[in-house]
Amino acid sequence: MIEEVLSGMPIFSQPAEELVLPPKAPPVADAPAAPDAEQVQAVDAVFAQDPEPVATAALGLWSSAMILSDLLQGHLRQDTEEKEPDEEKEPLPGEE
Repeated sequence: MIEEVLSGMPIFSQPAEELVLPPKAPPVADAPAAPDAEQVQAVDAVFAQDPEPVATAALGLWSSAMILSDLLQGHLRQDTEEKEPDEEKEPLPGEE
């Protein structure tokens, strides 16, 4: 029964996708030689130093103080804006 239904339907076929391979990569150059002990020590000495610990700490304290100041000002401004007396509002018509 299903063959009768399917026989009347058109068959759509999509063309097969062609697989395109990327071009071959050029040969990779040889890896650089391993560093000797003197070079390793020189690199370790450079990265082991902390350039300016006092300046870094001062910058951290200053930025923390600025953020705290902004938060405090925003909080105080918000409190004064929220506390409005109800008496200053105009009464609704019919509420006298």
